[in-house]
Amino acid sequence: MQYFEEQHLRLLILIILLFFVTLSVVAEPLIIGHAGLPTLDRSTLQHIYTGKIVELQGIRVIPVNLAVGHHLRQRFLELYMQQDENQYAAYWIMRRYVGKGKPPKDLNSTAEMQRFITETPGAIGYIDSNEASPELNILLKNFE
Repeated sequence: MQYFEEQHLRLLILIILLFFVTLSVVAEPLIIGHAGLPTLDRSTLQHIYTGKIVELQGIRVIPVNLAVGHHLRQRFLELYMQQDENQYAAYWIMRRYVGKGKPPKDLNSTAEMQRFITETPGAIGYIDSNEASPELNILLKNFE
């Protein structure tokens, strides 16, 4: 009987550990920008990523995305844009068709995104909140 209780306890501990590991895997995008860009609200961010705002306080903004299929891009679209990949792609197909711009450039990794944003005046993007560091210009910390 004690053997079964020990096995149940081990199983319960394993389930709890897996739960916490799964929670830490969920990426939370942190919106960052080149030095000098102001903090944003979600509405302004949405307007930037849909090409409706191209300048902030006299600075031309350059939004960048992670590549299609990247888990952090999917989370960004879900939380900040309230869209999925198909909706976002369809929006930009229509916008390009009517001559209203082109979608943000895609980058392959958050390291590449950080480098691009640091080196490019007006650049805006996102990284996993776990990658935050003091030298980054954080524009929006959460999606609420």
